[in-house]
Amino acid sequence: MKTFYIIVLIFIISIISEKTNAQKWDWAVGFGGKGLERVWDVKVGNSGNIYITGQYTDTLIVNQHQYPSNGLSDIFLAKFNRNGQLGWVKTYGSKNEDVAIAIGIDALENCYITGYFTDTLQIADTNLIAKGGWDLLIIKTDSAGNYHWARQIQGTAGEVGYGISVTNEGNAYITGWYQDSVMFHNGYIMHNYGSSDILIAKYDTYGNLVWAKHAGTSGIEYGYKICSDEYGNCYVTGIAGVANCNFDGFILDKAGMFVAKYNANGAIQWAIAGEDASVNDISVEKNGNGFVTGRFIKNAIFGNDSITSFNNTDDAYIAHFDNNGNWLWAIDIGNNGSDKGRCIENDINLNAYVGLTYDSTITMNGQTYYTKGAGDILIQKINSMGEPDWGMNAGGKYDDVISDITIDTLGNWIVVGWFSDTCYFGNKTITSSGQSDVNFFIAKISPLSSDILKYNNDDKCRVYPNPANNILNIELKDNQNVPIFFNLFDIYGTETYRSEIISNNFSIDISQIKSGVYFYQIVREKNIYKGKVIILK
Repeated sequence: MKTFYIIVLIFIISIISEKTNAQKWDWAVGFGGKGLERVWDVKVGNSGNIYITGQYTDTLIVNQHQYPSNGLSDIFLAKFNRNGQLGWVKTYGSKNEDVAIAIGIDALENCYITGYFTDTLQIADTNLIAKGGWDLLIIKTDSAGNYHWARQIQGTAGEVGYGISVTNEGNAYITGWYQDSVMFHNGYIMHNYGSSDILIAKYDTYGNLVWAKHAGTSGIEYGYKICSDEYGNCYVTGIAGVANCNFDGFILDKAGMFVAKYNANGAIQWAIAGEDASVNDISVEKNGNGFVTGRFIKNAIFGNDSITSFNNTDDAYIAHFDNNGNWLWAIDIGNNGSDKGRCIENDINLNAYVGLTYDSTITMNGQTYYTKGAGDILIQKINSMGEPDWGMNAGGKYDDVISDITIDTLGNWIVVGWFSDTCYFGNKTITSSGQSDVNFFIAKISPLSSDILKYNNDDKCRVYPNPANNILNIELKDNQNVPIFFNLFDIYGTETYRSEIISNNFSIDISQIKSGVYFYQIVREKNIYKGKVIILK
């Protein structure tokens, strides 16, 4: 049995690490109206539904539905299916400025968004009144967009929620920054160290505050993004403006971007710095190994790795860390002009997918990407060793920006951002309401189907149909009357089905398994058959 589990582990590592080098822009859709519409963040549920959030001025137009703004800027939350077709839109706004910057979803696809609001914000029967300038805001809805609850963190100065990470159970971790002192909805008051501090807080699925922490110096510090692993640890990234940032007694002796790890109870575990770099996003896998991306000018230091920008311009970077707080490597991406790492996601094999903006040219893995105008978008795969793989670019005449990227259960990449005038995604074209209007987009990159289905080519084993719906059939031709071990794993390496059978031909019931890409392994004594199967409901 021990040998069997070793074989399973080798299988998971080997099959997911195989390269799929053929990608395509599957679809791209643009929405908006007059003025500015930006989508800041995206998440995809197990069902394949896409949830986005952001801000808009003037009137938001989605599929001919119009949503007039109540003030300077309003919040929107929207749901689309896996093909980019609209499900619903919800908007929230006061007569002043309101912005949603981040979104998270739980296993039931309840939505949690964070950002800030000003003035008086009415949501259903909840009336929120900002005390100072910006007050930090958290809103929860269900998967149909029905309002559940809202929470504010208020103070006399400014408080902003920049990042949120939600567990399957609905625990929500948030980060951002605040000035002066702040009060939570339950009356808890938290002071600060100086000008602005990093804020980290955990809420349960009912909106109860579980714990709240802050970090800072007498200078300026910000919390930007946050992720969580399967053990409930959270990983915060942001900026420490000066050295000796205090994380609950853990002193970070260097300035620059940082990553800090807290356990599920809010106890600091470690913090590490990337000297002389700024940061925009963080991504971790289920065990807490992860990546950050952002930009730097001239030089930046990540542990033992020092990187240098091209001709002292601002370049993008990607840095990889482990769950014990060690920098493993860092690379720069850039050329003449301005290059920024905007967002990042990773898969189980610790391949990173970074979303960049660039305004000159970038050469990666022998491929040169040229801009079509002022600034374009590049999605670049970097393997676990820091080596570039495939890339996909998009853009038009004016500035086009990617704000987030995520991976769905079928192994597709969903990207969001904003554009002006006309933007090209391969042979897909989208157009904004007017040349000067900034509209938002959602686009999908898919691996070609021939690459997805090419694994099962052994004439001694047949697994069909592929794609499958409710029943998966297996036929073996080795004619042995010994047990068969059949296992099915999802793209994260989690075992979703297991059985032991003595038969050359058998069927398994997959009616309760969700849509997605899965990897199977069949073991019969020394014979091992492995492959990839798609389950579609």
